Amino acid sequence: MSCVLHTSTDEYKNDTYALLIAAVICKLVYFIVSQLFSMIILKIGHNDNSLKRFVPLFVFPVLTLISCTLFLYTALRTQVTQIYKITTTAVCILYIIAGIFIFVYYQVLASNELKISELESEKRLYDLNKTYMGVLEHQNDELNMMFHDTKNHYIAISSFDNIEDVRRYVNKICKTYDRKNTLCISNNKMLDLILNKYIVVCSQKGIKFDYEVKTADLSYIDDSELSIMLNNILDNAVEAAEKSSEKRIEFSLRHVQNNMDLLSVINSCDNPPRHNDRQLLTSKSDADKHGFGTKIIKKHVKSNNGRYEWKYDEQSKEFHLTVMFQVNKAPEPRR
Repeated sequence: MSCVLHTSTDEYKNDTYALLIAAVICKLVYFIVSQLFSMIILKIGHNDNSLKRFVPLFVFPVLTLISCTLFLYTALRTQVTQIYKITTTAVCILYIIAGIFIFVYYQVLASNELKISELESEKRLYDLNKTYMGVLEHQNDELNMMFHDTKNHYIAISSFDNIEDVRRYVNKICKTYDRKNTLCISNNKMLDLILNKYIVVCSQKGIKFDYEVKTADLSYIDDSELSIMLNNILDNAVEAAEKSSEKRIEFSLRHVQNNMDLLSVINSCDNPPRHNDRQLLTSKSDADKHGFGTKIIKKHVKSNNGRYEWKYDEQSKEFHLTVMFQVNKAPEPRR
């Protein structure tokens, strides 16, 4: 401290208040440096890129350090009153107490944020399990109906005398089972689970749900990210299609040129969505079916190297949503 201010250490012996301010400054320097190192270590240890949010925390301690240094310099270089020394010393002590309080309070907020994040993760897991149970229940109902239908088919086949009639009948009923086993659609279990969820949801709401997943499965996207994106996209599509006259959704996912994956969702929508300069507006009116969750969709699409586009076809009364994802490697072929 004496080196910085070009003062002798003997000056502190005769001035208790200057010594207290110097002690506060030293503690502030130690506090700032230790906190800065802890933030850097936290970033390196957890591979976290959110260090920027800690930067504002250092503004107050740094300003306090500058203020205390100026107070000390003034007290040592000029003739000041005893009241000035007492006041500045008290202010410096209050500054460091306030700085510690700010850091402690922020740590409490960060801890609460972590707990909230854990609760949200648990809720997502609960919703995922609930969805999976719903899909399994639907599959079980389909299986029971298939057993019941099979019995009736056996009875019908036994009544045929001509082998050609039997073949025609078997070929006819085989077509009805082509898409019964929808649980395994791609190589991505999360994608399969989400699609099966909306197969069940659309079936319950009387919506025709067509899907095509052949050359891409988005397996390079984190499960939680994929769940947030697709659930928001398909929730909006279901909400709009349910209120439309045609009640139809088309889901398509395929690998295209330039090593891109193209996600396309088309749903019937009787009224064009409200928007402001291509920004969909959130509203509860019937004219807006795609506002909810749009910001979330765009945020997670962007974080996964994707481009989000939409258009509304007035003639066919369809809402078209497309997302292009840049992939680092070509997707694996389906097994």
